[in-house]
Parts: sequence; structure tokens; C-alpha cells
Amino acid sequence: MAEPIKFRGVVTFQRYYSENSFWGVFNVKTKERLPFSQEITNPNAFEDDEDFEPHYVVCVAGKMQQLYVGSEYEFTASCEYSSKYKTWNYVPSTVTALAPSSIESSRLFLSSVLTESQANVLLKEYPNIIQEIINGKDKVDVNRLYGIGEKTYNRIRNKIIDNYVISDIITLLQPYGVTFSAIRSLLKWEPNSAILKQKIKENPYVLTNAKGFGFQTVDRLALKMQPELIDSGKRLIAFMKYTLSKAADESGHTWVTFSDLNNSIIDQIPQCKDIFDNLVEQNKDGIFAGYFFIKDNKIGLSKYHDCEIAIYDILQELNQHSFLRNIDVSGGIEKAEKELGYELSEDQRRVVKQIENSNVVIFTGPAGTGKSSTARAILNSFPTSSIACCSLSAKAAQRIQEATGFQASTAHRLLGYSHTGFTYNSDNRLPHDVVFIDEASMLNCTLFYNIVSAVKEGAKIIICGDYAQLPPIGAGNVFSDLIHMPEQFNISVLTKVHRQAEKSGILTDANKIRKGIFPIEEPRPQILSGELKDMAYVFRDNRERIQDIAVNQFIKIVNSKGLDNVVCIVPRKDTVVNSALEINKQIQSQLVDTKNTPFIQGVQNKFYIGDRILQIENDSERDIFNGEVGFVEDVFPNAKNDETIMTAKFKSTLNGEDKVVEYNRDDLKTVLLGYSMSIHKSQGSEYDYVITVIDNTHFTLLDNCLLYTAITRAKKMSILIAQPEAFKRAMKNNFNRNRQTWLGLK
Repeated sequence: MAEPIKFRGVVTFQRYYSENSFWGVFNVKTKERLPFSQEITNPNAFEDDEDFEPHYVVCVAGKMQQLYVGSEYEFTASCEYSSKYKTWNYVPSTVTALAPSSIESSRLFLSSVLTESQANVLLKEYPNIIQEIINGKDKVDVNRLYGIGEKTYNRIRNKIIDNYVISDIITLLQPYGVTFSAIRSLLKWEPNSAILKQKIKENPYVLTNAKGFGFQTVDRLALKMQPELIDSGKRLIAFMKYTLSKAADESGHTWVTFSDLNNSIIDQIPQCKDIFDNLVEQNKDGIFAGYFFIKDNKIGLSKYHDCEIAIYDILQELNQHSFLRNIDVSGGIEKAEKELGYELSEDQRRVVKQIENSNVVIFTGPAGTGKSSTARAILNSFPTSSIACCSLSAKAAQRIQEATGFQASTAHRLLGYSHTGFTYNSDNRLPHDVVFIDEASMLNCTLFYNIVSAVKEGAKIIICGDYAQLPPIGAGNVFSDLIHMPEQFNISVLTKVHRQAEKSGILTDANKIRKGIFPIEEPRPQILSGELKDMAYVFRDNRERIQDIAVNQFIKIVNSKGLDNVVCIVPRKDTVVNSALEINKQIQSQLVDTKNTPFIQGVQNKFYIGDRILQIENDSERDIFNGEVGFVEDVFPNAKNDETIMTAKFKSTLNGEDKVVEYNRDDLKTVLLGYSMSIHKSQGSEYDYVITVIDNTHFTLLDNCLLYTAITRAKKMSILIAQPEAFKRAMKNNFNRNRQTWLGLK
């Protein structure tokens, strides 16, 4: 690669620019004779002879911010040959916008984002408007601007900030190795370029708050920018926030011991050890630095402490209010039994009766003990009340409807989630008399708080889950903590497995696995278990052979039962042979004609028409939520630009209507192929046929809790395909459900 060249130039033409990929191609005129530049000695038809000056033109192509025709920039770029287009291009490493030095240059820029008359009006009233906006000193009265309203002015203002201030950020950060893509990510965290620049200069460690910027990356950058921060409180606080957030996100702990945190400081930022000792000495208990909560020898982020204690206090308060009177427990049980076709056990009846004398009812139990039928009887006991049912994922909400007959939704949809937060909260309570939460073990403390804080005074809240399944992703372990509080709340544990469940190899073996009991004597090539022969084990030593068997079984079930009824689940989402990513590719290659079917390129996969996809993020604006499964319906070019659009149809039993969702290239990061998924992603859902794959590359994830969760996703047939040693390891590892939580100390 050639040595970078620094030059100034004015953009004369935009050939292409994508706001999604940040890739642009621009013609730039410069006074400098650059290698492979085109010399222009005569004016073209659009240039005035009197103003014309000979110049050179180069093509600038690569990742950069949006450039504007007529604006001047300083480029640092390498001249490289494009074999695809057979031209020499200047590939930029930095592009810095040069602020206009005259009214005419200001007019050129403004004319690229406004009409000529609007640009003239603005410059007449505010001739230094661009400099004033760059410096954050603009005080504009839009009433003085004929033809320019507030909305138009704000658009102009944002364009100016994006063009000129972002250049300052690039100039500030790129010399320290921060890429243009990373800078664009920062601007998603803090869209105001001027504010972002100010924050970085005041405290570079503020970047740890942005997605994708871990402490180690930011620490290296901060110490290059301001070496004096090596033994500062800013560095220490950033490290503590990072360490405690990591403990919460990865292990679920909402506190750690002083000694553990102290050891981490000694290992990674020893220069800050004395500052930490002083902070601890001065803050024995309570909150300090606005971020941390200390109690005894424990320390955690105060937001998690406050969240967990608030959950406890809210549930206690809900129990203090008078009870609903329109409850018919006998009628609810009778109706449920009639709908189900069998009688409830005494265990179940006892749980249902608890709703008469408690506003907070919490119950749990292993697979096959009738949690869903108990919930049906409970909900049937409120014949005239307004009832809301929710769960974390769309699939789990669908299960509630199928199991109870009551309409359900995701927790986010119930609370009216949008990019600004939840519609229903502690200030605007849900209107419902009864709120039923299923699969509550999946809820981290933040979402648990969001739900319970929105329950109105006098309402009942019914909380159900299986604490032996995988704990929630993120901080806390609220459901598991609550079921260990029988003195504070009405807690019931279902223990009797139904006679129907006793015939099932799925449920019988799952409950053995739950207790750490080997469900089979010894791994053999193939084993069928249970009176119903609905639990199958397939053991092979070779990982690639395991994948082949799993994919073949999947295709076989699709051909006989249909694609809606089967899923393949694995411990890991990517990076190994038997990950969801790799198995998805193999299944896709057999189900889709990849040579002749239109597709769109996603982050990790190509999505072809007909592919099954899994939504992995909540998006209220497009009415699509985490866990919803759909099918790619069409792929076509966007009429407005060169980007490709994908549409997918989601069959929703939650409201009885199918919906079509549109994805542009940037939206594709919110979806995965949906033939195979991680066991975490499958939690809360059920399929008729489930194929579970485990091997030794899943080493650190293997335990009996993971196996129990995986096997119980199946309703008709569960097939476990595994390496023998991986299965034995999972069975020998009894999952430790204990998380260090403030609620657990109650």
C-alpha cells in the first residue's frame, strides 16, 4: 500500500454514498498535482469562464462521513488501484471538513442541503451561521427566516454538525487507532457531535458507556490522550463500573466482595490501588461516587441494588392492599378440568386457592407437574376481571395462549415499549386487575422491576416459572430468590408429576437430569426412552458426524411433519462446528436452492426467499419483538437507492393476524436464521420436535441445567445427539444456581 498523502480539495460530485455502510465515492477537485489525477485546463458547460481556474480531479472512495458538494475538506488518503473498476482511487484514512472562510463558501455548502433562495435568506440574517453552529453559539429566531421553519432549521443544524464537528472527532480519535466505523458507533450513543467531543476531552473513560467499547480498549486510548490519568479517580471509577457490569452481564452477580474487586484492581490497574483503599475506607456503607452501593464487605452497582430492593418492596406493598372480590376458585378449577379433560391434583388445587388470600402468588415446579394447567385454573377464577398475561419472548407468550386459552404478549409489548421507554410504568400503571407472568425465571432484575412497578394497587400478580431452567441473561436471579422467601410471600412448589407425564421419556428423563441422576445406564449408538418412546439418544465420537446426523434428522422431520414443527438447539451460537450459525448454514443449503433464489447479505448469513428467521431484538416501531419466528417473503432493490430490502412474514397467534416486516441492510443485525438457535434463545418456547446437539467444544457451558432446559423444549419428540464425553460432563456438572444478589440476602 502506498504512503498516505495529505491534500485539500472541494467535492464536485457524489457518485455514491450509503448511510448504512458509510461507503462513499466522490469526485474531488484540488489545486495539487497528485499521482494519477486528471488535469482540467478548460471550463465545462456548467462553469463560468471568468471564475475558472485550472485544477486537478481525483476520485476519493472508501469509508467516510457524508461529504457535501461544494464543501472543502482535508484528506489523508492512500492512492490504490481498483482492479474491479480499473481506476486509481484515493482511499481515505481521515477526512476533515474545513469550515467556510467566506460567505460564498458558506453559500456553496448550504445550497447542497437547502434551496438557493433558502440559503440566501439564512445567510442574509445570519452570515456567520455555520461558525456559530460549530461553536455551539447559534441563537436563531426562525420567525426571521422566510421559507425556513423550525423543522427545516434543525435539519440544517444537524447537517452542519455532522459535516464539521464529526471531522473534529475523527481528527481527535483516528490518530489513536479508532476506526471510522467505531466513531460512527459512538455517534449512535451520543448523536450530538459537539457534546461527544466535549465529553471525550473532559473524561475519555466516558467511552466505556458506549456499546462495543470495553474498558481495556478505552484505557489504552485514554492513557495515550491523557497519560496523567494513570493513577486517577476517573480511571478507577471506569474500571470498577466495567468490572461490576461484567459480573452482572456475564455471571448475573449484582455484587462482588471487596477482596475480589481488590484483586482485579491489583491485576489490571495497580496504580489505582491506593485510591481504591481510600474510597473504601471513607465509604463503609451506602452509595458513593453516584454509581456504587457498599454493604458490609460487598460492593455492586447501585442501580442493581436499588432495582432488586424495589422489587421486594413493591411486592410487599401489593400484598398490603385489599383483595379482589370477584374470585370463583371452585368455578375456575371446574372450568379448567372440563377444558383439559382431567382432574387437577391436590397440589394444584392448593396453589389455585392461594389467590383468595394473597395478591402476590408465586409457584414453581419441575416439568410435568402441571404449571400450565394450574395457571389455566387460576386465570379462569377471575370471570369478570381484566387479565394480562406476559412472558419474555414471543414464543413463550404463544405457549401461554395455547396452554391457558388466555391472550398473552411479550413483556415489552404489554408495557408499551418504544425507543423512549415504557408507556406503562410506576407513574402510569397497567389497567389490569390480574397480571400473570410466565417463565419468570427468564427475567433479569431490570425487566422484572419494569413489570411489577407497573402493576396497579389492589391488583393481583401471579408469577410462575421453573427455577431449574437456565437463569436469566443479565443481572439478578429474581425468581429463584423469591421462591426462597416463604415467610415473606405466598410460595408454592408443585411436586407431583401427572400420570400423563409419567409415560413420557422426555419428562421422566428431564426430571432425572434436573436432579443430577443419569437417565441412561451407558451411552450407546442409539437409545429410545420412555413408554411413549419420545426421548431418543444418539451418541457418536466425531463432531462432524454429529452435525451430519442432526441436519439429516432435521430434514427428515421437515419432509414428514413440516418446517414449523422442528428446531435444532445447541449451547453455542457461533465459532464452533456445532454452533447455531454453522448448523443453520448446513440446513439452509439443503432446504433452499441457493444458486437460483434471490438473497440479501446479512451480518453472518445470506437470507434467501423462503428462509426461516428469528427476530432477536425488540423493535416497537416496526411491531416486531424478540423471539418471533417468520419466513423471508421477498428480496428486492430499494427504489430510493442501491440498497436491498428484505420482507418477512410472521405468523402471529398472539393477535390472530399475520404481519409483514421490512428490513433494510442495517436492520439485518436484528435477525438470525431460525432453523437452529442457542438453548438460551429457545428457552420459553416449545416445538413438537427438538434436536439437541452437544459436543466437547461446548465444554464450559455443559451442565445438567442446560440439558434439562434443552430436553424440555420438546412436546412430542426430543432427540439428543452428543459425544459421550460431552454428555457425561454435562451430567457431572450440577449447575450452581446461586448468584450473588442483593435480593438473595433478604
